[in-house]
Amino acid sequence: MKRDLDSVISNSINAKPVILVGARQAGKTTLAKMIASQANGYQYFNYDVAEDRKIILKQAWDSYSSVLILDEIQKMKQWKTWLKGVIDSKKPKMKLLVTGSMKLNLLRRSGDSLAGRYLQHHLYPVTIAELQQEYSWDAQQSLEHLLRRGGFPEPCLATNDATAQQWHNQYARDIIRNDLLELDSIRSISSIDVLYEELRSKVGSPLSITALARDIGLSHHLVQKYLTLFEAVFLLFKITPWHKNIAHANKLQPKYYFYDVSQVKRSRGVTLENIVAIELHQWVQLQNDLGKGSYALHYIRTKDDAEVDFVISNHNTPTLLIECKQSDGKPSKSLINIAKRCGNAETIQLVEQINHPYKVGSVAIQPMAQWLVNYCSIKIM
Repeated sequence: MKRDLDSVISNSINAKPVILVGARQAGKTTLAKMIASQANGYQYFNYDVAEDRKIILKQAWDSYSSVLILDEIQKMKQWKTWLKGVIDSKKPKMKLLVTGSMKLNLLRRSGDSLAGRYLQHHLYPVTIAELQQEYSWDAQQSLEHLLRRGGFPEPCLATNDATAQQWHNQYARDIIRNDLLELDSIRSISSIDVLYEELRSKVGSPLSITALARDIGLSHHLVQKYLTLFEAVFLLFKITPWHKNIAHANKLQPKYYFYDVSQVKRSRGVTLENIVAIELHQWVQLQNDLGKGSYALHYIRTKDDAEVDFVISNHNTPTLLIECKQSDGKPSKSLINIAKRCGNAETIQLVEQINHPYKVGSVAIQPMAQWLVNYCSIKIM
């Protein structure tokens, strides 16, 4: 399956080494090999494979290969210092692509900086636009498929629903029992399982960590630690409330969304919201990776409990307000009222069950699936 990020990385790797991060089994290795295959010869080594690890540690690869792909090296002690040495000593014509399934900004265990030596990109689950291109479906068909299968390539492209469900049943369990244990000494896997299960039913709602900790019998510190680990291995991501004072916003209750939408144990409407969150999240991250601004994805909740599902800001100035609805084409009162306080921010209500866009006052009512294709598709400028 062709991924939209292909052209982005192909351009970036010609300029500097690229670090590609994202959830395990999101398709990083496949994408890396597809990009590298366009060159005359590449080598791929995975730190998780014993024989490959020996080659990596000895740096015993062919230094004249066109592209060198190194996978999961963030598991190596002092990996950043080691990678800095590789970058500084590699042949000028060799292109370097490093992939990993953990967030680099949460794994800074080395004091030596790679600043200025690489470009970073993030690979997310399959998007509506990518499915549309792969199968020549319309946008709504693609959205329906994501609702049923999720966006991870293996279940998304599986030949039947049963095979896809087997993957979903095992995926999070494997991540928790393998990757989390590599990151930290976990005292109780069962307590992590309980927390994970609770989060599945709290998607899209402001999360009180204090109340959650009390409900499941863990300390506030431990719940916060586990949530950070879940983010580090790309099981879920959080969005914080927008506030003029960024420091104040970080103290408010966040919302959490899953990269694998099959994990959502709430209504179809909330699952739709989760899909919108993923698409907006990857768009925001791409703009930042490409240096096009300082974007962030938030939500807004006022003191009188008026709420807007998503806010995209640039340099902490709201540029786009988005409300998600399954069928209601009447503009949300909260959206209208909050838009009045946000200056020139564009205001959109995404509705799954409409076929054509229209406008009510300052609010653009948009078909959810088609709008996401138009807005979030990766375009190289």
